[in-house]
Amino acid sequence: MFEKYFQEKKSLRVMNIESLLAFNEALPQEIKLQTIEDISVMLQFFHDIREILYYNQEFLNKLIILDLQWLADAFKNVITDKNHAEEDLLEDASEWDKFNETGELSVELLSAIWKMNNNGYIEHKDEIMPYMEKLGLLASMDDQFQKWYVPCMNKIPFHTGSFTDYPASSIICYMFDVLPSGIFQRLVATCMQIPWEIFSDGDRGCIYQTAAVFVLQDQHHNILLGMTETEIQLQVFVTDGEVDIATCQQIKETIDNILCNLSNTFQKNVKFHVAFKCKPVGFCDSEKSAVIIDSKFTRADFQCPSCPARRKHKIISKDITKYWKKEQQQKNVDKEGNLTRPSTEFILNVVSRKLHGIPSSILAASLGVDMEENSPICIEEDRFRILYKWKCKCSSNMDHLKELVKILRENEQGEAADYHKYIEQIEANATKIEDRIYRALLKTKEECPNLCRLDICRALKFIERNDVIDELNAQWES
Repeated sequence: MFEKYFQEKKSLRVMNIESLLAFNEALPQEIKLQTIEDISVMLQFFHDIREILYYNQEFLNKLIILDLQWLADAFKNVITDKNHAEEDLLEDASEWDKFNETGELSVELLSAIWKMNNNGYIEHKDEIMPYMEKLGLLASMDDQFQKWYVPCMNKIPFHTGSFTDYPASSIICYMFDVLPSGIFQRLVATCMQIPWEIFSDGDRGCIYQTAAVFVLQDQHHNILLGMTETEIQLQVFVTDGEVDIATCQQIKETIDNILCNLSNTFQKNVKFHVAFKCKPVGFCDSEKSAVIIDSKFTRADFQCPSCPARRKHKIISKDITKYWKKEQQQKNVDKEGNLTRPSTEFILNVVSRKLHGIPSSILAASLGVDMEENSPICIEEDRFRILYKWKCKCSSNMDHLKELVKILRENEQGEAADYHKYIEQIEANATKIEDRIYRALLKTKEECPNLCRLDICRALKFIERNDVIDELNAQWES
């Protein structure tokens, strides 16, 4: 019924949500959707199967893109090749040359480009551009939406030694088997929407073809992002003083979440893992330092296994990892190394299964977080990811569980008054539950010797059993 309706209206390309509501209201009582939530679920389904494009988020939830190819063609026209531009944009040649070098797109040039092959793009500009921003194809560069940055058009080279004179953190690397085309550009565009201010070099911004430099909101820490053939690198530096470790860890959490969301928009087998540069120098420069996999840093110190003989050196693990890894909170561990209370994530995982009858979109709205573009099939996992995103954006000093109950009570979502009972129950049984989990993992390792170590370690890290991770690493290396 709704699929047929969307197909019939596809020639409109864009539909206002009110038109859909009117269509639903005119349906017979026995088949029409009864609530706004039902309509949101229906729209999410057709979004997931790529029939439409719809996001239940502010500034986007009033519109539905009916023709996905039309939207793709709109962007394809923006990044037109040089030959076509020289033939068709004679009056705007200098403006296009600047765009082709820097990726900076003015509203005047955008109109001129779309005018060459106007297929309704100009008329729907105000609807198209927010969706392109959401997809990470571009980012607005001003509050008036008169200028955008299109990362894939930037051709300014990055000089690897440009920021070596400042106090800096170590370098963390997000390693891909094959770096997905366009993922770095979409990462940069998403960071601009946070918004992180672009670091300036005189009168121009430090944004390049393979790197970008941002200024954190504290106006003290600066974020250096770069791309090589197989990885994305991250480093934090300051122009004076010292780099704050907690700030680095917060930045890493932000980048982790963005990359996870972006990876989910590619093929399902796109995965990445974390590694570190052996020295805090050589950002995107393989000649000055080497990339070392995360598992090597379980030892207190070791000789660099990757640098050539003439540059061999000793690595102090903590000096490299302290900027990115939170130390295990010993107050949660007894003398035998067993957890005395569960992690917040562990409790959120259980609470997510107790939120019966609360739609994911309502939960996300109550907590003030965006839903993922491609929601998981399992609704409990969907709720957990929403809870985890909320937890990550809150202060680390907050009592997250107490605050969660308060928010749910204020929004009258579910049986909030009973959540503290769930939490107390979970905390009481947590040690037994977690012991069963890690014993099962150890047994799995024994029965499946080909199982990837990282798979088990990620599961153990989730329940904060770093002691077992160390034991497993020692077993694998022996």
